[in-house]
Amino acid sequence: MWATVCRMWLRCIGTTGEPLRLRVRKVRRPSNLNRVMPAEVVELCHNLVALCDETEEVLFLAGKSFKLAAAGLAVCTAFVMSGCGASETGAEQSAAQATKEVTLVAYDSFPAKDIQPGFEAATGYKLNVIEGGDSAELTNKLVVSKDNPLGDVAVGMDNNTALTAYEKGVFDDSGVKLPEGVEKYSLADADHLVPFDRSQYCINYDEKWLKDKNITAPTSLADLTKPEYKDMLIVEDPRKSTPGMGFMTATIAAQGEDWTSYWSALKDNGVEIADGWTEAFAKFSSNEGGTKPMMAGFASSSAYPTGEDEAGNEIYNMKTLAGSCYDAVEYMGLLKGAKNVDGAKALIEYLVTTEAQEIISEANYMYPVNPAAKLPEALAKYGPEVENALSLDAKKVADNRTEWLKTWADTMGR
Repeated sequence: MWATVCRMWLRCIGTTGEPLRLRVRKVRRPSNLNRVMPAEVVELCHNLVALCDETEEVLFLAGKSFKLAAAGLAVCTAFVMSGCGASETGAEQSAAQATKEVTLVAYDSFPAKDIQPGFEAATGYKLNVIEGGDSAELTNKLVVSKDNPLGDVAVGMDNNTALTAYEKGVFDDSGVKLPEGVEKYSLADADHLVPFDRSQYCINYDEKWLKDKNITAPTSLADLTKPEYKDMLIVEDPRKSTPGMGFMTATIAAQGEDWTSYWSALKDNGVEIADGWTEAFAKFSSNEGGTKPMMAGFASSSAYPTGEDEAGNEIYNMKTLAGSCYDAVEYMGLLKGAKNVDGAKALIEYLVTTEAQEIISEANYMYPVNPAAKLPEALAKYGPEVENALSLDAKKVADNRTEWLKTWADTMGR
């Protein structure tokens, strides 16, 4: 079975033009499965394996071991097959057209149930949503499956990942006319991508926890390396998490070439690395049993109540470290080879309407790209955007992302 999976992976990425070598031996030995492949593909496979649960089976990719569950193997195999399998027959394609179904490949928290009624009523198309993971995971899936796309439209790639998918030829030009003001957030090097919503990756801190311990809140990224904040910060692994990647790029934007020294200082000061936002938030001090008063999150997180006072009024103790924020824009696009191009265009057009933008902002606490859309009251009051946030050129991120992630892992000993 291992050999079968490997051959399917080989088929997936064999079009890179790089020499590949495959060797399969008995399970449970360090030489079980070795591949020589481009660094970018190593990162891709790392993320694929990360989708699966841990168990005793061990998969070796490029000399590094990853655990893969027996059940997870089936999931990974099915995923690879979905990206590399034979295309559907003409009859199946015609059936999809006949039902007027549009398939959207979206990030996991996409508010499908909120968007679906309005879209279907406005256009007559039926919306089918496939969850694709967070921004990085979604991008990897789109690249792997580009010759047999998973749907008609993809949404949720941010400015740290979208250009990678674009440069791999994942998207076609939709030709959709955007509402005034939306084009402000377009990527200069990716005209096929359409802005969808906005966010800011920031360090959040528990104001009450710090006050109760007579600790002054941090005011800069540099403060996070100081002894008075030792063992207080938890951030997500940038190889596995979108806000984790956002925080890493924020430090690169702020520290420049010396960013690894900054991470070494964070490590010395006891920073904890979580797999994702959910795990990090579970350890945040506003939660029962939480011990970490600072975490990598979002500017909008400050708009979530952390409890109630004696009168029953909501309390907002999660604050944002302004100097840590990094601008993010999420994008959507027409997938090359989409079965329902007209339906895809209708969906993209709908998702930038004022109606859809306000639904998304309310459901996910994201900032709209359509300036006519209004923010939810709590978001506008407690979680507004931070001015003068950090940023990096999307092309620079696309060109250096793989190397940065390797350097980060080496620096952190992971």
